[in-house]
Amino acid sequence: MSFLFVRFLGPGNQYTRQLVKFPSNSTEMYTFLDSLEQILPPTKESAVPLKFTGARKWQEAFDHDSRVTCARDLDPQMDFTIVKVLKQRDWWVGELLQAMLNLCNIRDPHGPEVRLFTPGHKHYDERNIEAKCWLLFGILIDQVTNGYRGSRSQSLAKTKRDDRHVNAEQRIQNVVQALKFDKRVCKDVLQDPTRINDLVYAPLAVADRKLVNEKNNTTKKEAIMQLKQKASVDTGEKEDQEPTKITDLQAPALRKGSFNILQLIKGEPSSPKLDTMLAGTDSDLDGEYELDSDYAGNDPPIGNDSLIDNGPFVDNDPFIDNDTLIEDNPLTMFNKFAHPDPSSMFTVRKPATERIFAPQTHGTKRSLQQLEASNGALAATFPRAEQEPGLNVLERRYREHLQRQTERSEDRQQKKQRRTHDG
Repeated sequence: MSFLFVRFLGPGNQYTRQLVKFPSNSTEMYTFLDSLEQILPPTKESAVPLKFTGARKWQEAFDHDSRVTCARDLDPQMDFTIVKVLKQRDWWVGELLQAMLNLCNIRDPHGPEVRLFTPGHKHYDERNIEAKCWLLFGILIDQVTNGYRGSRSQSLAKTKRDDRHVNAEQRIQNVVQALKFDKRVCKDVLQDPTRINDLVYAPLAVADRKLVNEKNNTTKKEAIMQLKQKASVDTGEKEDQEPTKITDLQAPALRKGSFNILQLIKGEPSSPKLDTMLAGTDSDLDGEYELDSDYAGNDPPIGNDSLIDNGPFVDNDPFIDNDTLIEDNPLTMFNKFAHPDPSSMFTVRKPATERIFAPQTHGTKRSLQQLEASNGALAATFPRAEQEPGLNVLERRYREHLQRQTERSEDRQQKKQRRTHDG
């Protein structure tokens, strides 16, 4: 018990000192707080209206929090087993303790909870376990005489074995059985006092729920393993395929509508190829082959990162509109074939009077043959493209972009948290 001298203003406006003894347990704390109204009145009132304002406001708040939420099932006057259980209370506490410590024929012999009830283990504390058994017995008597004090009565009712409507003796027998054969139930009793109310209220239902949860978790693990195995097989098949070269890509005219970037990356035969996006510009989508500023003047090079960061891929939308690609993005590129001068540039523009479906170079529309020649020259100009293991480079680059995007998002979040903390 703790002591404290409190100085307060007494009769005749004289300050006096009084020794205040603090209670050593929580059940007496609220009575103590109510008693302070006489010797240590509050000096600052609440800024908002409070519901508990009487002389016993602390005790009333505690009583409300621990109120009965579900009435008892049987009238204590009609349950003659209550007196029998009370007469055998010490014996029943011993039965509860033996059930908690039992490790034979349990449902979860390899579970991490077993160590809590294994003598000699560092987490084993028999005194603490026994204390929970005394507490459990007291809660059981409270429930059979007053009712259930908790918030999970509705969820516990949805079970096949409904054992809520039994007498006191049958209830404590069910509690012993639940504790004896499932250490997960014992762990809940040991570490979460609110679970004791649930166990006493419906012991068989609590035990059954542990089995259902175990089955669901096993099913989830098996499903995850199957997905991982399938992904591993798919990855192996992709590696066995012959890699696609840049020179194999065609350059059709830009089509109106939308296409899926995921199909583009996977290189599915039915999906538009790379040059469908750029419509014959002298660059591919991979950032490895971006033009340097020496070739492209002061304009930044176009590549995978530039296209995705500045375009409709910002919000992880897998679809990009071709017209938007032409109209809204600053796709500038050095045109080596139409303009030998390295500083020459062409810009993708949309004329005011007509819709175009391929880039224009100073009003001259490039033919499909020119585009194919452009692709071949690009591979010759940048020989690193031929050294890559294949145009699955696109997939790798896109994944690298997603990783960088995630890192940038985390960095922004950290900066925001630091600003919030500093503020």
